[in-house]
Amino acid sequence: MKKYLSCLLFLLTLNIFASNFITFEKYSEIIRIQNNFYRVAMFPGHIFPVFWQSSDGKKEYEIKFADALTDTKTSTVYLLTLDRMAQRKIIKQNEKEFIIEMQGTFCSKPEKAFDENIKAVYRWHFTANSPLIQCTVNLKRKDTVTCSIELFAVSGNLVCKTEKINTVWTTNTYKGQTVLELKK
Repeated sequence: MKKYLSCLLFLLTLNIFASNFITFEKYSEIIRIQNNFYRVAMFPGHIFPVFWQSSDGKKEYEIKFADALTDTKTSTVYLLTLDRMAQRKIIKQNEKEFIIEMQGTFCSKPEKAFDENIKAVYRWHFTANSPLIQCTVNLKRKDTVTCSIELFAVSGNLVCKTEKINTVWTTNTYKGQTVLELKK
């Protein structure tokens, strides 16, 4: 009986650990992150987290990302939110932090990319005991066609702790970073 109770306690501890910070839904491939400040979901194919809630699940937040690339010749705007083929790579996962990289491209409509050679890599860093979310962006391309970029263009209940980036991009690479916090 003592052995059975020890085993049961161990399994309950594992279950609580797994459900408190990171869960991975095998069939839908949705990654859910939850700490004492927020709940967020990373859907497959999306470069940004798409579902935001309070930590108790009682309040849902409307968060919109409008990170964009504008073709300076045609004035066509391409958004990262329209990319449904973003690839993800888990960098680090433990009881204290979760780091995931999402790689995608700017699209004018779903699956219609500005240029397949342009890659946007967003590295999301979530921590178990902090309301802050770190985000680093690396843009890469083979050519140097001049275009405008707007990064960290967030609206709703998410506050960007740095200024959003709005600049003309003329080089092969671009790097930026910010810290985000959910407003209550």
